[in-house]
Amino acid sequence: MDTGALVLVLIMAPLVGGLASLGFRKGRQIAVPVLATTLVVMAASVLLLFDMNSAGMTEFEMSEEGLGPMTWAIMVLDFALMAYFVITGLRLRNNLVIAFGALQIVPMALLEASVFGEPVEPAFVVDYLAVVMALVISIVGSIICIYAIKYMEHDSAQPRFFAAMLIFLGAMNGAVFANNLLWLFFFWEATTLCSYLLIGHERTAEANESAVRALVYTLGGGVALAMGIVLVEHYYGSLSIAEVLASAAGGGPVAAVAFLPFALMALAAFTKSAQVPFQSWLLGAMVAPTPVSALLHSSTMVKLGVYWLLRMSPALGAMTELAWSIALVGGLSFLSTSILAIAERNSKRVLAYSTIGNLGLITMCVGINTSLAISAAIILLLFHAISKALLFMCVGVVKRETGSLDIDSMAGLRDRMPFVSIAFGIGVFTIMLPPFGMFASKWLVAEASISLPLLMFLLAMGFAATIVYYSKWLGRILQAGTRSEGPSPAKDSLSRVYKYTLGALVVGAIGISFLIKWVVDYLVNPYVEPTFGVSVGGSSISIFSTLGEFPIVVFLIIVGLMFLVLGMLVRPRQEELSKPYLCGESYEFETGGFYLTNMFDKDRVTTYSNLVAVVLLVVMISIPLLLEVDPWL
Repeated sequence: MDTGALVLVLIMAPLVGGLASLGFRKGRQIAVPVLATTLVVMAASVLLLFDMNSAGMTEFEMSEEGLGPMTWAIMVLDFALMAYFVITGLRLRNNLVIAFGALQIVPMALLEASVFGEPVEPAFVVDYLAVVMALVISIVGSIICIYAIKYMEHDSAQPRFFAAMLIFLGAMNGAVFANNLLWLFFFWEATTLCSYLLIGHERTAEANESAVRALVYTLGGGVALAMGIVLVEHYYGSLSIAEVLASAAGGGPVAAVAFLPFALMALAAFTKSAQVPFQSWLLGAMVAPTPVSALLHSSTMVKLGVYWLLRMSPALGAMTELAWSIALVGGLSFLSTSILAIAERNSKRVLAYSTIGNLGLITMCVGINTSLAISAAIILLLFHAISKALLFMCVGVVKRETGSLDIDSMAGLRDRMPFVSIAFGIGVFTIMLPPFGMFASKWLVAEASISLPLLMFLLAMGFAATIVYYSKWLGRILQAGTRSEGPSPAKDSLSRVYKYTLGALVVGAIGISFLIKWVVDYLVNPYVEPTFGVSVGGSSISIFSTLGEFPIVVFLIIVGLMFLVLGMLVRPRQEELSKPYLCGESYEFETGGFYLTNMFDKDRVTTYSNLVAVVLLVVMISIPLLLEVDPWL
């Protein structure tokens, strides 16, 4: 199968599989289209990587010719999608949804009329940034869908659920490969529709409210994207992403105001990736079933926002003032959400804060806009997807088995659910501790920021807060009960589907860390080198930058030996704890976690963070206009 066919399979197979799911009843039948689709897209994504590597390609272009009616279909579906949003707003009696839907239709209709009949070549562009995203979407996203077969087995609306899940994967791949800005806009808004349907899947009052909030925020971002696309066509005379970015990075239009569309599209990316002050929609989305949360946070939706920032990074480097404002928004998002996570007891909300913070790091790297920073961002994007999917899926299993998302209720989980506890511990280790891939990427982020004191301060405080909230959570899980028999995986009655999917991500999180040299050499540098130059390399046991070396394989072996020795020497034993003397009164005594809830007001921290972020966004949008008026500013 050639490269072009693989690209079409990655876009169309999830669409076909999703629509086919609607024809199956719930229960085991639904596993047929889901498994068939996920296996196809996983294989296609891996074949795409090998095809690019074996052919020595750094980029593959696919012409619009030969795609048949696809151009017409996308245009018709795009306007049908925008009309659906307006109709949904009318049904919900939500003026913001109506307004945002209409504000998309008008500029896009005018733009379509002005460029009608003019093909945008190439239609699809596949480079290694797109390959990284396709691997994340198609492999991690597919594992989540397989996990959901078991998780949603008792749901009465499985066909609708899996249709949205699978179409989500296809829309994400379409957005990643699209070179036509109009096509990007269609796939962008298709992900908005899928997230709206999935967040509101359970159709409770809380789910509906959260779904509408997500729709308002992301549709507002869609308006910014639409305005940006219109201005791109006006200033650059093209809707080809490759042409526009090359023009802007190479000096293009000399007018500073020509960078206004990039500021607007960065704003759209912030809404998609839930950066401060737009984080509330993602926090509210935690009411959705756990597979939805895992998908949104690891391989779809929020990743599309930071992907688009990374895609625009060559152009953003041509206006350092704009890049700096983007970096500050990312740094603020990382710090504020890391602090807020300390005082949070709901496990899914803690993971949501963590996601926003890590996406903030990627956003900050885009703003720094050096070879080292962009390399760190891509590595972080890849490793975060695996570890965060693993953590969300572990929390979902715990919720299914215990009925609670409260971190305190997970005390002694190592005895009750040993397999999940081990998987969760590995997820935490890989996301915050050395020597795993995410720590290595954060080491690169710190190196990229070392000459920028303000960003280093935000990083240091955020890293410290991250260690606090993850360590406290892990401590509760590893805490022994009053009578502990010690972990015994043989006694674990966990479903095989859960074991296989969690196990696959555990192997991926650890295995890719061992293969980080390969990741750098064959995924990161082929994208970074043509534009920014190479600043990260690898040997058989380490990765290194221009500032230092990180012997990751050596550290992984040492850590593995440490755990092996601890497993041989430490044996949990039964202990009978004395009950507290209460003068004859009967009282169920239970210890709880110390979540620092009295040290700061979460609402106040959120409000102040949002205010600062709003100021930064106003500055970001104003910079191209101010520089146009006075270039010496």
